[in-house]
Amino acid sequence: MDQSLPDHYETLGISYNAVAQDIKKAFFALAKTHHPDKNNGGPTKEFVRTAYEVLSDRDQRNIYDRQFQNVRPSVEYQTWKAPDNYTYERKRERRYSYRIGSSASEAPKCSDAQEAEERRKTEEENIRKARESLDALMKELEAISERLERRQY
Repeated sequence: MDQSLPDHYETLGISYNAVAQDIKKAFFALAKTHHPDKNNGGPTKEFVRTAYEVLSDRDQRNIYDRQFQNVRPSVEYQTWKAPDNYTYERKRERRYSYRIGSSASEAPKCSDAQEAEERRKTEEENIRKARESLDALMKELEAISERLERRQY
């Protein structure tokens, strides 16, 4: 590769089809490691800053990509890759963690049908308890009303 045109993507450690958020995240991570208070800064800091300035501006990035494509014979774009199960598990864990108080991965993995069946059983149990309680109250009310009737006559 031609030394006159540095590879800004490689400098930031990102892919050639990175979006603005990835560029910003990579820049701030590198800026922290090459910060003058933590490190002497040096030329690496300037390369990182220049790479960020070029790639974060859409117009400058387009110009850079056209120039860089002439220097770089083939661009190896990353193909789209479906998220793995770990990603889905993390999303599920965040989505349902409020229901069980801890992470969803610790809870037994139930299908929707099993969860619906458990909810139905719980509701039936609650209804049964409410009926028993209501029957007991009705009996108590009848006993009280009988005592009142006896006192009046």
